[in-house]
Amino acid sequence: MSMEFRFLELQHYDNGPHFERFNKVAEARRREATLLLPKGVSSQEFFDTFLKGVIAALEQRRYLPIARFCDGEYSFYSGRVTNTCWGESQSSLHAPGVEKLHLEALRLIAQEGLICPNLNLMYLGLQSDFLEYLSQRGMPLKNYAPFYFVYALLVNPLFLGSLRGRNVALVTSFTNKSLPRILTVLQAHGVGNIEVCEIPSSGVAHGEFTLNLARKADVAFVGAGTGAPLVLAALRRHASLAIDAGFVYHLWDGTFDRYERLFLNYV
Repeated sequence: MSMEFRFLELQHYDNGPHFERFNKVAEARRREATLLLPKGVSSQEFFDTFLKGVIAALEQRRYLPIARFCDGEYSFYSGRVTNTCWGESQSSLHAPGVEKLHLEALRLIAQEGLICPNLNLMYLGLQSDFLEYLSQRGMPLKNYAPFYFVYALLVNPLFLGSLRGRNVALVTSFTNKSLPRILTVLQAHGVGNIEVCEIPSSGVAHGEFTLNLARKADVAFVGAGTGAPLVLAALRRHASLAIDAGFVYHLWDGTFDRYERLFLNYV
């Protein structure tokens, strides 16, 4: 697939308020929305295909892990010790046995799911290093969707409507999240069959977590920082659709609003 950098715009998603809020860095924000996209395919067509594929996997109860990668993950896979504002502390790919765990998880996601790195003009060096890391380990980027497609998916009415009557699992640490608010928001979208599975706020990237789920979920929303690929892989036995939701948990619980990030403002 031949690729090129293009400014990403999608019908019904208005990023204007986001750019206005961050007007001091507006150009940087626009560079953030200029993504690597396939030549000869419109952005809308690419997203519509992604959306239909995700909903089809849900309806077929087919395992489909969807993993996002951005600056924190780029730092982690480059070998740097990584800390995040969400509570992750001293995560290192070079800790004993950790890289093996991640390579197994990444290979599973690359084969059966979607790898969604943030390939934009903001992260040229970092993203090149990450793609090189994958390529050197026999995982050239094939099943690719843009990072922001996941945000757009999680606020899309067609996707949210497809969750009604489904078994949904919330897999994250709730240390810095409001579970009651999250449940209220999801229930407002008709999502009622919700199981909560708490994992640690740190250590997940080293494989230090257990999935305690009483039933198989139709969809699991994961918030696990750089440990997300391990959780998505572990969910193969516990869920069909497994999505690295990350920041969107903080949209649901009201910590941030839909103007804080790109492609969350569906109108």
